[in-house]
Amino acid sequence: MKLKADTRFPYPVLASFTDDYPSATFSLDVEPVREVTETGEVEIRGELRPGERFLDRVLAEGKMACGLYVTCEHTYYSEFFPISPSSWKVSVSGGNLRGVVKLRAIIYVAVDTLSMPAGLIHEEFGKQDFPLRKYSLAGVSDEFEFDAGLDKLVPMESVFRLESARSVENGLFRVGTDTQVIVIQVHPTLYESLNLVRNSGHGRQILLSSLYLPCLMEVLDVASREKSDHLRWYRAIESRCRQVGVELDGKDLLRKAQMLLDCPVGKVHEAVEALS
Repeated sequence: MKLKADTRFPYPVLASFTDDYPSATFSLDVEPVREVTETGEVEIRGELRPGERFLDRVLAEGKMACGLYVTCEHTYYSEFFPISPSSWKVSVSGGNLRGVVKLRAIIYVAVDTLSMPAGLIHEEFGKQDFPLRKYSLAGVSDEFEFDAGLDKLVPMESVFRLESARSVENGLFRVGTDTQVIVIQVHPTLYESLNLVRNSGHGRQILLSSLYLPCLMEVLDVASREKSDHLRWYRAIESRCRQVGVELDGKDLLRKAQMLLDCPVGKVHEAVEALS
């Protein structure tokens, strides 16, 4: 269901984009979403509060009902779930949600006719109680968004693979992005040294700044020019970008790469002291 701020109805609807119920608000609270690692199932919990005594009462009496729209444009998923008028939970099976997921709750009339008290709604609807027919929309929450997909839980370094390649001049490195992971190729001599360093926690911090940071800048440039959902590294970086609020637009690559790696340069001093 697509509703915009300029949507209007010929009857009172409780929503942030209308003043049909001057003294009421419709609140949709969503708890941190849980994704089951083993199955990919997404569990969504929350609480719905109409914020008005009459609506609370008719909901409790079953004269109105609630539902939740769950939509994911990336996977073309769209489903309506009946939910309780207070605490609720819905589960979406694995594979259906990835990327930005949008939630919107609604309240609708569940009986043939329901009269809304004139004193509850805006005066533009008249001085008499306003009748609502069955299935009429009575309330619409604001849209809630979250990022789905276990790709966002993948550590950034895990999408890189270090390889030994004699075709690369010693002291330089080459980046490949046409496989499921980002391949960093270095000369065999350098490969042995880097392997020793990255096996220690503090050495890893130094590599994040000296190797992974410039590689990630190159990767962000590639990702901004060509969408590659079929590649694991692309999905992981795209999800991480959404988490930290950066755009894959090919701009300000240095700052964005540092944000994605949690500002690794700031931790180099501590790592050097530990290694000395």
